[in-house]
Amino acid sequence: MSIKGIRIGAGGQLEETTDLTKVLAIGQNGLIEVDATASSGSGWQPHPDWHDISKVNNNEINLLVSDGGVGIAFAVTVASSGTYSIDWGDGTIETNRASGTTYAHQYAIGGGKSVNGGQYTVFKIRIYNATGNITRFQMKRHPDYSRQTYAPLLWAVFGTQYITDYSYTFYINGQVECRTLQACTIPSFASCSSTSYMFFNCASLSSVTLPSSWGNVTNTSYMFQYCYYLSSVTLPTSWGNVTNTSYMFYLCNSLSNVTLPSSWGNVTNTSYMFVSCYHLSSVTLPSSWGNVTNTSNMFYNCHSLSSVTLPTSWGNVTNTSYMFQYCTSLSNVTLPTSWGNVTNAYGMFQYCFSLRTINNLEYLGSTTTNADFTDFLRDAQAITGTLTIASKLSRIGIYGQSGHNLKCTSIRLTNGTSTWTGSSPQIDVSFCSLDADALNTLFGDLETVTGKTIKITGNPGASTCDTSIATSKGWTVQN
Repeated sequence: MSIKGIRIGAGGQLEETTDLTKVLAIGQNGLIEVDATASSGSGWQPHPDWHDISKVNNNEINLLVSDGGVGIAFAVTVASSGTYSIDWGDGTIETNRASGTTYAHQYAIGGGKSVNGGQYTVFKIRIYNATGNITRFQMKRHPDYSRQTYAPLLWAVFGTQYITDYSYTFYINGQVECRTLQACTIPSFASCSSTSYMFFNCASLSSVTLPSSWGNVTNTSYMFQYCYYLSSVTLPTSWGNVTNTSYMFYLCNSLSNVTLPSSWGNVTNTSYMFVSCYHLSSVTLPSSWGNVTNTSNMFYNCHSLSSVTLPTSWGNVTNTSYMFQYCTSLSNVTLPTSWGNVTNAYGMFQYCFSLRTINNLEYLGSTTTNADFTDFLRDAQAITGTLTIASKLSRIGIYGQSGHNLKCTSIRLTNGTSTWTGSSPQIDVSFCSLDADALNTLFGDLETVTGKTIKITGNPGASTCDTSIATSKGWTVQN
């Protein structure tokens, strides 16, 4: 079997390769760099034909770019509305550049230092002579183009410790992506408050260790999105101010192991955190993350997830919609008895084909505020036994399809105060394994309503149950 990856080809453009030797990591001295230890046993080295930009002065930035693509553009923020100079590396020097303004440059094809016998050429950009501290750097779309551009950036070396926000440094939606970036060096003593989108679309990233000195980070959303080859990551315990981890590992297909620090006790939003982490088999969620309110889509499409520990201390969660959708290997779940604040459980276990038991199900959902359980256990064919829902409901769906009945033999809706404000059918228990007695018992649980529908199609007892129990309470029975 041939495993393909992405490399930098001629002109600094992306191309497929079977040589998966280069991955991003934190090297010695706490500097972010590409690591080639998988094949050579030594740290990442730049191409021998490249300019060496590794030596950078304090409060300066060095960039290496190729002559391919649509030119290069960026904005630098200097404290106190200061100015700085740019040496574009082709003989063009610009002085008194204004803080926060986008500056762009286009290179002549073949005009730089030759690489691989002229396959492409490279230029060294130097950002220097700043009148104040450099506090922000962002790649930008070249102003000559209206579409999002792919900047031919190969290597970046930061010599400033005053940048406190690295979010969107190499990616801005609709403007620019840096898919050819091979290495980035950042001082280990740098302080940082946001890392959102930091490694966005770094497709070859396989492992990373993050600096413990960045203890002020509050936002890690989208940090590793589209890092397809990320297999492991060590999250610093010192990052105790993080509040938002949404989309953090989105589509990290190779992620198999992650330890979530208990010190991250301020996290409130974990939505979409592990979407399509196909190789993630188990996760322990820290009991200290008691401020989390939104877990929607948290483990969506995690096909290998077979076990997860859900802490009772997560009692503030209100939204669990699609939390385990398409977790096709999940067989057993124990829900916290404290999850009585949940008002949105839409599709929570939808398409969990192997799910057999849910412990403490009767504690899920608010008993006083309408909760949406639409498609809650849709097509969870293996679910067995009696399912008891004590939440006050607006709509619920526990159903299969013709030829693929759910194995549950009893469904109880015990709240007695549900107002059923959702669309028809408000209750869908079609294609389960409910006999006539089970359906009659379910009908007995129903509130007296006007114009509401319960769908029982495909159940073994659908043709012999006493539908008058439901119709006498104002329900339409759909069979």
